[in-house]
Amino acid sequence: MASRLLAAGLLLASALLAWLVIASALAARVLQAVIGLSVIYVGYLAFRGWQLIRASQLIRASLAAGSEHVEGSATAPVPIPFISVVVPARNEAPVIANVVAD
Repeated sequence: MASRLLAAGLLLASALLAWLVIASALAARVLQAVIGLSVIYVGYLAFRGWQLIRASQLIRASLAAGSEHVEGSATAPVPIPFISVVVPARNEAPVIANVVAD
């Protein structure tokens, strides 16, 4: 029930915002500026994420090259594939049951 109330509240807030933007040119320009800033911020976050993934790949490649060099092998370093591991929570069943029941 809580998620339905939240959805209804968001829908009403969106309708109020749409009415305000239609009625006021200043509100429309402010909303455009907010949307533009949010797009720039999301682009910045994507760029930072790309930088972090690239840095982790370079670190893994240099560690692999260092371990190969210690063993006496002079081969070029091979980048290690990026792997994500998803671990289920210990209280997963009650959380899913609450979401499904709602």
